[in-house]
Amino acid sequence: MQRRIRSLKEKIYNNSEAVLIVLLILFYLTEGITKITVFSNLEKIEIQAGVKTLVLGLALLGLFFYKRKELLFICILTIIFIIGQINLPNSFEFSVLVYFMKYIFPIALLGAFTIQLQKPKLKLMNTFEYVLLFNSVLVIIGMIFEVTFFKTYEGSRFGYSGILVTSAASTYFYVIGLCYFLARYRKGLIVNWKFWFVAVTAVVVGTKSIMLVLAVIGFIYIIEYVPSRKLKMGLLAIIVSMTLAFGYYLFFINPLFQTLTENEGVLTSFLSLRDQLFLDFTLPYIQENWNVWNYLFGGVSNFELRSQMEFLDALFFWGILGSFSYVYFYYRSFFQIKLKNILSIYILILILLITLLAGNFFYNTSVVIYMIILRESLVDSKFANWRNNKEIQS
Repeated sequence: MQRRIRSLKEKIYNNSEAVLIVLLILFYLTEGITKITVFSNLEKIEIQAGVKTLVLGLALLGLFFYKRKELLFICILTIIFIIGQINLPNSFEFSVLVYFMKYIFPIALLGAFTIQLQKPKLKLMNTFEYVLLFNSVLVIIGMIFEVTFFKTYEGSRFGYSGILVTSAASTYFYVIGLCYFLARYRKGLIVNWKFWFVAVTAVVVGTKSIMLVLAVIGFIYIIEYVPSRKLKMGLLAIIVSMTLAFGYYLFFINPLFQTLTENEGVLTSFLSLRDQLFLDFTLPYIQENWNVWNYLFGGVSNFELRSQMEFLDALFFWGILGSFSYVYFYYRSFFQIKLKNILSIYILILILLITLLAGNFFYNTSVVIYMIILRESLVDSKFANWRNNKEIQS
């Protein structure tokens, strides 16, 4: 039995890159199928949910055989979830069980795929770039020909996202993609045509978070890789000016946000009404239904009442102790090795900032595959100099 488990572990280890490539393409294509059904008013096909449920089951099976630590994390989270639910008037609703599976999905998948320090997943990273480029071409086509199917938003708000279903999915796809380019190519980012094409296309997606990320990436690049102090200060001043000008246009001139800013204030406009969602729906539910156990371990019977601000949503679902446990387990599953490179720290802080503003990070099951690829690029960056020195010595 032990020999069979060891053999299975070796097969998974040796073929993990191919599996991840298949999952990346599969998740992307099922997003497209879902978007077709949504925009065409057809009966919803649950192929995306079915595929990801199957993947979760296989990931949990893999953890049972060779990664018991991550499985323990999920068992603890299951106990926390049950405690929260049994203290609610209406508990264990099917929709809430679905969100529970979405929450544990990233921990299972991050834990199932081990980092290979001496064998970075270059084919996986290259495939991710091709998927980014392909979707970006669809975005440009959508903008030029005004293809409704490729729009980010229903209604009059500008934005095209290719075949990605939601604005949140589009945001994380491009945010993590842009951070990936910075992590992998570092100083060479400035001359990488693929980055520039994806960056220009990301603007067309039309979300505020992407614009913020582009500005911050510019900051990081200038601080890290522009040697001249005078040039550095000049470029930083230009980026600050452009960011402030864009913010002024967006919130005080753009008709969509101007009215919202005048009626509700800049903060509400910046958060796209998420603070109002918290005050109008999330907080009243908590006040009416929670007891001491719920404050510690969460509990919700209708998660659609969430505010869509990620850490408030985590508190809503998991409670105080439960959310700290969840974030810690996610952290332990993601950081299989220590990343002390300052660029890696900048990138991860940037993504953390976006999760605070955008929401839908932990329970968006497509995001985890992008985070695995980003982790590979961070590891590849960390060991690039080590590999180069080894090649020179050999």
